[in-house]
Amino acid sequence: MTVVDRSNTNWTPWPRLAAIPQRFQLIGGVAAIMGAAALLLKARTSRAPVPSTINKEWQDATDAASHAKEREAADPIVLNPISKSMKK
Repeated sequence: MTVVDRSNTNWTPWPRLAAIPQRFQLIGGVAAIMGAAALLLKARTSRAPVPSTINKEWQDATDAASHAKEREAADPIVLNPISKSMKK
């Protein structure tokens, strides 16, 4: 029968990392994960194809269509009707 020595249960494969306080280890881990996520996002978006609607002609047509729409508006609203009516 093999006897397992469990006297050194706080062994770590990175002894220099164990010397750093746990709160700094946590902050470093979160920063590393966020950095990896940002790199992954950048890699995915840089390889994405550009849609055919991103050009000057399409933008001009969209602007012309939005400016051609008829605009409707109501009468101006009094922000504080009580104080406005007392000043009369």
